Amino acid sequence: AVKPRATKPALSLWLIDHRKKLGMKPADVARAVGVSEDTVRGWEAGRGIGPASRLGLTELFGESAPDGGGDYATADLAAAISALVGALDRDREERMA
Repeated sequence: AVKPRATKPALSLWLIDHRKKLGMKPADVARAVGVSEDTVRGWEAGRGIGPASRLGLTELFGESAPDGGGDYATADLAAAISALVGALDRDREERMA
């Protein structure tokens, strides 16, 4: 069974998003980092990633992986909500002027 995106850990979402942006398959990531394809699929499902593999992923994607406690999806959502609130505030101010 595949977990819905909303229930996946930040690190899993980061991995999936970056892999897809580069047009890579789990097997491609596995070869680049030196692990099995099953290991990458496990990471994407929410299993932990060891320090050496995290470093390999950081080098592969050119960006540090989020900390385990961080929430990658929530940060994106918070930014979108903030932008929407700003647009609504500007719209309201224009109507009141």
